[in-house]
Amino acid sequence: PSMTPPSLGSFEFDQSNSVAQAQLAVQGEGLAQEIAGQIPSQELIEQIPAQVNPALSGAIVTQSFLHNPTRLVLDAVYPEIAPGDRILIERDRQLQVRTVDNLDLFAAPVSEPVLELTDPPTIPVTRVRLSQPLPAAWIATPSRLTVHFQMVSAGALTRVAKLHLDQGDFEPNGLALEGLIEPLPDGVAAPGALLLQDAMDQGRQVSGAIAINPQGQGKVTLDQDTDPFQPRLRTPVTIFGNVIQASRGESVIDEVLGSGDAAQPFQTFALQKSPLTYFNDPAAPNGRRSTLSVRVNRVLWREVPSFFGQGPQDQVYIVRQSEQQETTLTFGDGKTGARLPTGIDNVIATYRYGAGAAKPPAGAIAQLAKPVAGLRRVVSPVAAGGGADADRPQDIRRNAPTSALILGRAISTLDFEALAREFGGVINAQATWAWDETTQRAVVKVWFIGDGGDLAADLRSFLQGQADPTTPLVVTEAIAQPSSLVLDVTLDPRFTPALVEDALRQALVHEETGLLALANLAIGRPLFRSQLFATLLAVEGTCGVRAITVDGSPAPFAMTSPEGTYRDFLANLEISTTPASTLQEVSGL
Repeated sequence: PSMTPPSLGSFEFDQSNSVAQAQLAVQGEGLAQEIAGQIPSQELIEQIPAQVNPALSGAIVTQSFLHNPTRLVLDAVYPEIAPGDRILIERDRQLQVRTVDNLDLFAAPVSEPVLELTDPPTIPVTRVRLSQPLPAAWIATPSRLTVHFQMVSAGALTRVAKLHLDQGDFEPNGLALEGLIEPLPDGVAAPGALLLQDAMDQGRQVSGAIAINPQGQGKVTLDQDTDPFQPRLRTPVTIFGNVIQASRGESVIDEVLGSGDAAQPFQTFALQKSPLTYFNDPAAPNGRRSTLSVRVNRVLWREVPSFFGQGPQDQVYIVRQSEQQETTLTFGDGKTGARLPTGIDNVIATYRYGAGAAKPPAGAIAQLAKPVAGLRRVVSPVAAGGGADADRPQDIRRNAPTSALILGRAISTLDFEALAREFGGVINAQATWAWDETTQRAVVKVWFIGDGGDLAADLRSFLQGQADPTTPLVVTEAIAQPSSLVLDVTLDPRFTPALVEDALRQALVHEETGLLALANLAIGRPLFRSQLFATLLAVEGTCGVRAITVDGSPAPFAMTSPEGTYRDFLANLEISTTPASTLQEVSGL
């Protein structure tokens, strides 16, 4: 069945069929006041000299002129720059400080030559040689750079700015909130669930406490078991209270399914709305709990996986899903499960419908579906998480054999891995025996890649419920290592280049079959260069692979990842293609 994670509140978004868990902070009268404090921070940049004049700047275009990591070709002549000057180089909000070693005038071409025998027109520009090279990633992935120069003295740096916050910065005594905070009204408890939002609009859900003294001075502390922030939060950070959990979808209350007939065995009814919503529930046998409840003559009946082992008086029913996500309910025959008693419109169902993997990103939920008295606004700094589409045929082929072997009990690390993959919202998982420094013993470590939200606690509860209670278990979300990958591929000129390039990209990033897709990456294990060669050469129209570059350097035979991490190439993948020029290249000779 389709599935959605647990909803712990009654916050409802009407007319929405896609279900996922969202962490929301609400503000309004009659509710706890919004806790919004900013961590004080000097807007200084680490490792930048105390002299800057950003109004004076030149620009370079790396596609044409950045081939040497120690040489920059500017877009004009800049006589203000002199040898020995410190310059600030900016690229996509990343900064590097370098010293000018020397500089000269350079005749830069402004266009391609019209004829092969003529030289292209040129203009004089300043060419700068740096004392130290720029990062290799800047060369591998070209982008526009801005050079800030002619800096002036701005004073002495007395305190290094706190640019980022991590979990450890809240220890041991917490952090003070900026400004004066209005004390909470009488009878209103301090929030225990908090949402953090940094200057880059990154969100994080944490558990902690807000303390406000009578003078209006506030302090926030986090629980001791709070995991380190990945990534760290960029200051200033805003803290929100009044956190509730909500699921998207719509509730159906007391839908009349039909009339019971005691003379009919295995009586069946269909729900009018679909798909039926399921929540993640670690206590459920398969980790998923249905939102369906059925009452017959106002008496609640119980859902079971099958009629096997049920007696003639057991008031139970089973639920089945069709390929079209339509839901049917079947009742017993009087031998295995009780028959329905005869009555008029006496079978009534209450449920939620709307499910799937679609979920709103952070900040997308900014208004209410309908007004609520005393509520002013809602914010969602954390992306919604959980949710999953119905099992596809390939999912069933992969999971069914392991499910049959596990039989509801995890013993080996492969069992834990298979169960984790089946949990809603988990894209990939890796399990192994490993040493845990915190507990100082060997444990079953499960790393997972999720599609959003904090799944670690629920996943651990689910896995622990499927294993021996004494099994030492640690569940942690795997950490992505953003990496750039540049591929230089030779194409058969008989094929359309655009189609071959698209096929190459799909062979690498397709969410189901791609070598670099999150579902197929090995967590904490190497990616071999030979795997890339084999994947690329298997695409029709590819003659050869001339170069593979990872993070600006030639790819080693194995691209390793530390324990609990994985290489994420999806955002920085570049495929360069060149038609084969000779028959030998086409034939591979």
